[in-house]
Amino acid sequence: MRSADKGATWSAPITIADLQTVGTIDPDTGVGIRDASAIGAIAAGADGTLAVTWQDSRFAGGAYDGIAFSRSTDGGLTWSTPVRISRHNETQAFTPAIRVDGDGNIGVTYYDFRNNDPNTASLETDTWFTRSADGGRTWSEERVTPTSFDMRTAPVARGYFTGDYEGLTALGGDFWSLVSESRGSTDAWSSRLTSPFAGASYTPSSNENNAPPAKAFPVAKGRPAPA
Repeated sequence: MRSADKGATWSAPITIADLQTVGTIDPDTGVGIRDASAIGAIAAGADGTLAVTWQDSRFAGGAYDGIAFSRSTDGGLTWSTPVRISRHNETQAFTPAIRVDGDGNIGVTYYDFRNNDPNTASLETDTWFTRSADGGRTWSEERVTPTSFDMRTAPVARGYFTGDYEGLTALGGDFWSLVSESRGSTDAWSSRLTSPFAGASYTPSSNENNAPPAKAFPVAKGRPAPA
């Protein structure tokens, strides 16, 4: 919704995209992960660009969520086609946060399970930061967590729950992340993410229903595709 009079009146709702989230689960046991599947994140740039990110399963044929991204350059009247900005389409990605710095760079943090080893007793989980310097056309990713943490040690509150303590801000050319991780206890962790970022540049996926290879994530362990 938009307001042109500082919140006194508002427009009708404007649809960015259909929400196709299915939520996150432990890929080995099926136990639920309490995530941000019903909560999007939005940020504004100094030039008026709006950027939004959320969990969405359209890039995996409805099998599991990745991180979707869309932006608006006309104050929210129209929005770009959603693309997947999480780097790997072979694992669940969840709970994104987004910010635009003073130079117009877009930063997003999120969790995923790409380093999970099904042969261990842990659910190896990592936090990632991806940054775009060209309005979302290409991205460069860095790992935030120095080592994986075990999601299975998180408290259980309608699923493994690290807490509602994820956020991202920017100061100058730096981004600052705040995430919650379970390392013996569950605590909030802050990281300073300083450019230049060394991660290889990649182009996000725009293909809906782009199902991954069967070996990547057995659908039997995920949730069914939305009706």
